[in-house]
Amino acid sequence: MQTIRFLSLFSGLAALWLLWSGLYLPLMLGLGLASCLLVVWIVRRFETVDQESVPIQLGLACQGNCGLQSAGLQDRAEPLHAH
Repeated sequence: MQTIRFLSLFSGLAALWLLWSGLYLPLMLGLGLASCLLVVWIVRRFETVDQESVPIQLGLACQGNCGLQSAGLQDRAEPLHAH
């Protein structure tokens, strides 16, 4: 199960990096891959991956008010408006 958590962490980091960088040059892709691998290696060394830090059991069921009901914040979940 730990391997699945590390793979999901890596794939999430890689997807966000690709989305936010917008650069698809070989050098940038290599640096992004290296940075994602470095983060996963550091997290593995610190032994911080567990059910709470990488909640893969939620899957795609987390939509909209994810976690707001259990935190008692659903009533306060209002969009921010500029006044």
